[in-house]
Formats: sequence, C-alpha cells, structure tokens
Amino acid sequence: MATAKKNWILILFSLPFTAVGIGVFFFSVVPTIYDCYRMQDWQLVNATLLAAELHVSRGDDSTTYNATASYRYVYAGQEYQSQRVAIATSSDNIGSFQQDLGHRLERAYQQQETIQVWVNPQQPAEAIIDRSLRLPFIGFKMIFVLLFGGVGVGILYFCLRKDDGFVALNNSGKPWLARREWANNRITSNQQLHVWVAWGIAIIWNLISLPAALMIPGAVNNGNYPVLMASIFPLAGIGLLYWAIKVTRDWRRYGEVFLRLDPFPGSLGGDVGGSLVIPLRTAENLHFYVQLSCINSYVSGTGKNRETRERMIWQDEGIAEVIAVANHTTLKFLFHVPHHLPASEAHSDNYNHWRVSVESKNPSVPFSRQYSIPVYATAEKSQLQTTESGEHPVMQQLEEDSLESVCNLEQIPGGVELYFRPLRNSSTKLTLIIFGIIFGGSGLFILNLGDAPVFFSAMFLVGGSFCAGLGIYGLGNSLRVRLDQQELRYQRRLFGFIVKHLQIPRQDVLHVQLAESYSSQTGNKHEKVFAINAVLKSGKKIHVAESLRGEGVAELMLETLHLLCGVKVNPETITNVNRRR
Repeated sequence: MATAKKNWILILFSLPFTAVGIGVFFFSVVPTIYDCYRMQDWQLVNATLLAAELHVSRGDDSTTYNATASYRYVYAGQEYQSQRVAIATSSDNIGSFQQDLGHRLERAYQQQETIQVWVNPQQPAEAIIDRSLRLPFIGFKMIFVLLFGGVGVGILYFCLRKDDGFVALNNSGKPWLARREWANNRITSNQQLHVWVAWGIAIIWNLISLPAALMIPGAVNNGNYPVLMASIFPLAGIGLLYWAIKVTRDWRRYGEVFLRLDPFPGSLGGDVGGSLVIPLRTAENLHFYVQLSCINSYVSGTGKNRETRERMIWQDEGIAEVIAVANHTTLKFLFHVPHHLPASEAHSDNYNHWRVSVESKNPSVPFSRQYSIPVYATAEKSQLQTTESGEHPVMQQLEEDSLESVCNLEQIPGGVELYFRPLRNSSTKLTLIIFGIIFGGSGLFILNLGDAPVFFSAMFLVGGSFCAGLGIYGLGNSLRVRLDQQELRYQRRLFGFIVKHLQIPRQDVLHVQLAESYSSQTGNKHEKVFAINAVLKSGKKIHVAESLRGEGVAELMLETLHLLCGVKVNPETITNVNRRR
C-alpha cells in the first residue's frame, strides 16, 4: 500500500513536467515548423514600410528583443496591410536574429526603401517579411521538450511499469530470494541502463550547449573573441556522443550476458565466485579483469541538494579464467571474502551492497559489464574448478606493470632508489585540467555576457584555476627517494626545479605505512590511489612512494621496501589490502 501511494505521488509530480514538454512540442515547435513548410510556395512582392522598430525589454536576468513593423503591399491589383515580421512573433534573445532584422527594417524605414515580403497566394491578406526557420530557436524550444518532457515521461514509465523487483518471501530465511533479479541465480548487468543514461546525458548536454554553439560564429564576426571559450561546451558534447556510441556498440555486439554465482549467494567468510558466457570466439592472450567491491551508498544533503554518493568499504581484483568452447567464451572468477564485511541490504538512504565488474583488457574486445550481486554470511565455499582470481599470473604481471609505469626502481647496496617520473597517472591529471578549463571558461563566458554578478564569475574562475593548477602540478612534479641503511633522502622537483629536499638518518625512521591519496569513480567503477609514508620518531610523515593505483600495487611496493631495505611495515594501516604474496 505504501509503495502504491508513493507511486501515485510521483505520478502527480510528473504530470506538470510531461504537460510542459508535450505542450511546448505540439503548440510551439510543430506549428513553427509547419508554418515554415507551408510558406515555401508563397510569392515574393514589393512592400512599403509604414513603421519599423526594434523593441528592447530589459529584465533582471536578461535582455530580449523583438523586431516589429507594419507594411503595405499590392497583390493581384488589390492593396493589403500586414504586421507579421517573422514566424515567431514573441521576443527572444536567441542569437542575433531579432537585432539584425530589427536594425535592417529600421534602416529601410528611415531611408524610405522598398522591401520584399512573402504573400500567401491563397489568402493574399496573409504575408510575412522573413519566413526562415530559425534552428537555434527550435533547438532552444527542444531543450524544454526533452528536459521537462523527458523527466515527466521517465517518471511515468518507472511508476506505471510492472513492479518486478520483488517476489513473495518464503519461510526459508533466505532474503536474497525476495529480489526477483536474484531469485533464479541468473543475474543481469546494468549495461542496458548504462546505454540509456549515456544517451540521455549526451542529448541533454548537447541541447543545452546548442545555443552557445550557434551564437559563436556571429559573435566572433563582431569581434567578440572571448566568446570562443564557450566552444568548450559543444566539444564536451561531442565527447559525450562518442561515449554513448561506444557503450551502445558494446551492448549491440554482446547483448545481455547473465552471471551465475557459485556459491549462491556470495558468501561472507567463504567465497564469492561466478561464471558468465560471452558470445565471443576467444583469441590468444585475451584477459578479463574482474573487480569485486563492497560499497556503502548514502544520500547526503537535503531538499534540492540531496545527492546519492558511494563509499568503497572493501575491494579485491583479479583476472578471470577464460575457457573457449565453440562460438562462445566462458569466464570464471573466484574471490575469498573476509567474514567481518557487511551483507547486502535493501535499497534505502544508507545501505550496503556488492558489485562485480568484468572488463576486457584487450582494446579489440570492448566488453564491460557490472552486476549487483547478493552476498550474505553463509560461509559457503565455491564448487568452481578454478583458482583464486587474485592469484592469476596475469594479475601479478599487471600489478608489476602498473608499478613500473609510475616508478623507476633501482636496487642499491642496502636499499633502493625510487624515481617517480613526471606525467605519471596522466589521465587523472588531464581530467582535472580539462575540468578546470571548462569551469574557468564558464566564468569568463558569464563575465563576457555582462548580466551576471562579478562575484559569480570570479567564483568559477578561481575554482577552475585551482583545479587546472592541481592538474598541472600533478603532471609536472617528480619525486626521487633513496632509502638504505644510512639515510632516507627525499627530493621533490617541479618541471625540473628542486622545490623540496630532505636528508634524514635511517635510525629516525620507525616504519612505513599505507595512506590513501584519493579515490576516483568513473560511472560505477571505483579506484583508490595510495601513497606510502615513512613515519619518523618525531611523528612526521614523509612520502617515499606515491601514485600507486590499487591495493595490489601498493602491497607490492610495501613488500619491496621491506625485503630490499629491511624497513618495518605497520600492519594496522593495511585494512583492505589482500595479502596474496
């Protein structure tokens, strides 16, 4: 009953959005396009202007324009008068159409020049000066159609579709059977939803950025070059379209790929394992990366500021076993899971859940799927005939390659010398720079419009500059560390210039420990980046390693420092690392 009541509230909430979208489409967009179509057979005649004026309406947030005129013309020997100037008769500020047309008509009226108008031969009393279809104006209207109509129709669809998320509970005490998508151990991925979300974001972003893209050429022709900063938005739209096409090709190529767990459900204090069958002929050296994550999802903020966030509680990763059979490929994975982790919970404002991600490591096979799976405290073991995915030789090789991609490690007498080169983990830093440029460019664009407060523009500029500066620092800095039996030597450079240098006696180093630098999230995929700190007797901590992507790579570096330098490792800081070596 509560769910039905909630659905009706959502349905009522969606109706105004749906009405706005449908209304704008059928009562504004369609008539505009129809008018342009039927005017194509109208005839061109000379006319005399009786009045012409560009009306300017200034508000608190914007300025709109409306070109008006009245004129007299003769058709088939009879004189007529009309006041219709363009297809759309309302004021607007979409591009410079109204200003250009208004100035042209005012000039013609002042100089008593003859103009040409289009006359309907079937009804000669109907005429128009400019019959062009304004694509920026149509695009602006379509933003309302798709944003409001899309939100309204989307809510209606999810409220009125058949509720197949749950089945009746039995008395077996097995809560995972209450979820229909889990009940038969044939678990679907979220890839189809991913496709819809990708296209939704791409379409909405491009519609919002369309007016900016269309106004750029005219503004540049008038010498307004700062407006070029607005080109960042349509360029980002092109990137979003590429992303949507990419995930769609993946979906069309492989379709729905079901996951079967063994044991079912996944087991706390036991195993989480499973298999999936891909319609793919395997090539040699084809590997699939598997990531198992325990995640806490929670809602932060209130009212309009409510936002769903995710915090990773635990994660393990490995490589699936690949078995080729005829025209398909079977993947098997297996993880051992600690008993102290939380079990799967029902959706709420704060709940824990488990996710499996499977992704091809070969660019020629763009396969990627994510599954929400049940994991409970059953302590069951898997019957799959496969080794633990984290022990796969390819996984260990990937961790070594990841470490080598950011660090040059050289063994020296009694220790090691580490060099963390510039441009390491460059994708994250480039993302920061691009985000900073977009954010700062938005500030310049808003400032150039002249309507927004200077403080508002400055906030965008400062925030964007800060993000871009962090990215540039991340790309340009390097770290060289020497740790042996005599000393710890630390040297930080920025674009080749020394910015920090330390020399510390070895006896002042107590131990080394893990520290999480930051975590990143792409879609539903989480990744943690670690550093390793040397803790001194004074309590001071010094980075001796950084930019380590994932727990396995961080553990590998810890083990290397322990074996080659004899330095102690503080085990209390290794809460999520799975010791596989």
